[in-house]
Amino acid sequence: DKVYIFFPSDNCIKYSLARNYPDQPYENLIEQKHKSQKSLQEVLGRKVHDLRFLQYSNLMHCGSYWDWDQPGGFIHVSPLTWGQSAKTCPAMNYYWNSKVPS
Repeated sequence: DKVYIFFPSDNCIKYSLARNYPDQPYENLIEQKHKSQKSLQEVLGRKVHDLRFLQYSNLMHCGSYWDWDQPGGFIHVSPLTWGQSAKTCPAMNYYWNSKVPS
């Protein structure tokens, strides 16, 4: 089982994302990111063979890969909607439903 989760880099949060959350200091956003990674590590680390946290420095989409290299796996992609919680942003899931990848 493989799960790769992408997070914005600390600099991306500080110089790009933070301006969309004027009521929160960027340090809080960075701290929340690190807490999320720790929580995900605790929950998924015991169940997933290959868990990776990757970073990006330019914001366009958020995403995570879940066993994408085998049938039944999927890729979750969420375009960023500035100022909205990630929980309410639109999202798309791409599933590997056939025997041959498309």
